[in-house]
Amino acid sequence: MPLYDLRCQNCQKEYQVMISFSKLADVKCPSCGSEKNERIYKVNVKDTIVSGASQSRSHTSPLRGFT
Repeated sequence: MPLYDLRCQNCQKEYQVMISFSKLADVKCPSCGSEKNERIYKVNVKDTIVSGASQSRSHTSPLRGFT
């Protein structure tokens, strides 16, 4: 089951729920009980791209060719 990040439009509390997409509209805020929620889309950054003079030639990166 997917994990969703939500924000209550009533009290602005952010929280996560693990629920199927078809039941996402039925989720209630754990703080105030409101059903008015919006999804929060977050970006996960796992790798950093090194560019310029600080990049080592011996560095093997899965992002080879992208500088």
